This record gives sequence, C-alpha cells and structure tokens, in this order.
Amino acid sequence: MVTYADIEATWFRTRIQNQLGRLDYLEPTRLALFITYDVMLFSGGNLMNVVTGAHGAGPATGHGNGPVSGNGNQPIQTFVWGSWLSSGFFTRTRMWAMQDIHSLSHEIVEWAVNPFANNSVQEWFVDRASQYGCSTELETGDPVVGLGFVVGKHRYDENKFSEHVYHASDQVLLPWFMRSTPETQGGRYTFMGSLNRVVNAGGVSVFQHPATGCSA
Repeated sequence: MVTYADIEATWFRTRIQNQLGRLDYLEPTRLALFITYDVMLFSGGNLMNVVTGAHGAGPATGHGNGPVSGNGNQPIQTFVWGSWLSSGFFTRTRMWAMQDIHSLSHEIVEWAVNPFANNSVQEWFVDRASQYGCSTELETGDPVVGLGFVVGKHRYDENKFSEHVYHASDQVLLPWFMRSTPETQGGRYTFMGSLNRVVNAGGVSVFQHPATGCSA
C-alpha cells in the first residue's frame, strides 16, 4: 500500500505562484524545479481526475528583478513541478511506468520545447489520453502519458514493488504533430519508436504513424 496526498489543483497552483514570488534565489535564466513525494492534484471536485506534474511560467521577482509591472520588459520565471511516485503507486498492468522520475521527466521535456506553455500545433486527439480532449498544445508527453522505459539504477525509496531502476517518460517527436515523415533515427515518431506498441480500437498503431485530427 502506498500512502499519498490528493490536493485540489487550484490551491496547489497558487502555492507554486507564491513560491515564485518569495524565493529570492530564483533566477529567470534557470529552471525552478519543485518536487513533491507521492502527491497528486485533482480538479473540478473529481478526486479521480488526477495530475502528477505540470510546467509553466510566472513573474520573476527574486534577485532584484523588479516589479511585475514592467511594461512587457520584465523577466519571466519558468518552472516545473513533478511528483516522485513510489513503486506500486499505480498497478503494473495499468500504469507500469508511472513511478519515481516518470512525471518529472515528462514535464522537463515539455518545458524544454514549450517553456511558456503557449506553443501550438495542429489539432490532435488520442483515445488513451482522452483527458486532454482535442488539443492544439505542443505537449510532447501528453499523448503518451503513462508510457515509458527504464534507465539507470537506484536504491532509493525501496518497497516490495521496487524494480531499482528509473522509469522515464516516452515523448512524442515533432513529426508526429506535423503529420510529416520523420528524419529521426529509425523513422521514430516517439523516443521509444517501435517499442511503443499502443493501438487504437481498430487495431491500428497510434504512434507508428503521425497524429490524426480530432474528427478522425
């Protein structure tokens, strides 16, 4: 059994923004990284609609960066929040990769390609990630949420479910969003390439082909 906290998302988001405003050692040229332990967020009063990581941006006020009202010239502080999840947090058959660094790796890559959370792409929709709806956001981890691979070894936070390896998130590559032929190694549409074997209801591979629109 894993003990966890399920926190209301709006309340938690406010806490992050408060930290961005009060931690005077933060610098806009460096990523602010917030890590929690076995914490999920819920929204809309639905305790089962959970989030384990996020990224975004807010006003930079530390180190004499000045007031937030800078007529568009003020620096912006980007941030990532990820929750370390103990092994056994999710069942192996349902969300095997959702443990240890998975959420953190998901969000750091998304931050790298979309630091201000305002980069858009053509509409995409994936049945297995229907919680994101019909999306136009360049969020590389969202279509493959919960899918991942092992890398490295560790002996941290051990329990009877531990595999003693890190579980990194798969990520969709740009050609998948652009509906183009990938020039990546092996013609991959995701980091995992042919190891990502998710199929849709019709038995067609989802990530061995480019994205489809929301009406497809």
